[in-house]
Amino acid sequence: MTYRQYNIHVKAFELKQDIKDRDMWTLGIYIHSAVVTAVEHCLVGSKAKSEYIKRPLRESIAIDEERQREKTVNEEKQAAEHTFLKLQIMQANYNLAKQRKRLKQENKGDNT
Repeated sequence: MTYRQYNIHVKAFELKQDIKDRDMWTLGIYIHSAVVTAVEHCLVGSKAKSEYIKRPLRESIAIDEERQREKTVNEEKQAAEHTFLKLQIMQANYNLAKQRKRLKQENKGDNT
């Protein structure tokens, strides 16, 4: 086995360990949630506020990311609409100023 092949196997093993560690950590979160919920409901009874995790963590993360994307899209739409309305107001003001100027010039021409 060459040094390069050895490094590839070492990196693969490290990745496998990282995945295993992440899975164990996630499992710990579920166990912690279950234990805390059970203990609080036993000690406090009907006044308990804790709840067991409603969705798997990865699903919750995916839902949060989707909401964030929707929020970003909505903010971009609102910004575009706001800009469009500003431009319409600017156009209306320009047209009014143009009409006023024309009326003033017509009134000056009528007075002379």
